[in-house]
Amino acid sequence: MSDFETLNPIVAEVGLRLGGVWVQPRKLAAAWTIAVGPGDGITVAIDKERDVLMLRVDVGFLNAAREAEFMKLMLTYNAAWEQTDGLRFAIDPLDGVAALHFPLPIAHADAETLTIVVQNLAERASIWADALESEGTPDAVLATDEGDDGVVFRA
Repeated sequence: MSDFETLNPIVAEVGLRLGGVWVQPRKLAAAWTIAVGPGDGITVAIDKERDVLMLRVDVGFLNAAREAEFMKLMLTYNAAWEQTDGLRFAIDPLDGVAALHFPLPIAHADAETLTIVVQNLAERASIWADALESEGTPDAVLATDEGDDGVVFRA
């Protein structure tokens, strides 16, 4: 049985645990889209080389007037990977969208753990999406992590 066939019922259960949200399997891409969080939802893809599920959620485009400010903030956030359990930013080179990425070892990918990770990723992505759209101080997104167990992604 392939990793996709093994994980498909687990990812489907995540949708049920999240209140019946839409889960779109894409077998050829060995991936799923879970309709939570900002944008088109969270993509969960199998990375066989690293033996992880790679979760990605788009949080929006950088405001050109504040791009340097947000780039510095995102690099600071990436440097705190130990505090965020590996959550990090990337800018898609094709369309310029900022996205949060999180690797979850396939060995830890049971329905309960994956549900927690998806919920926390969606919450964190919403905070960043709001910050990218607002006129407020972007440093506020870092303040939300202090004392917040929602940044802990592993069960």
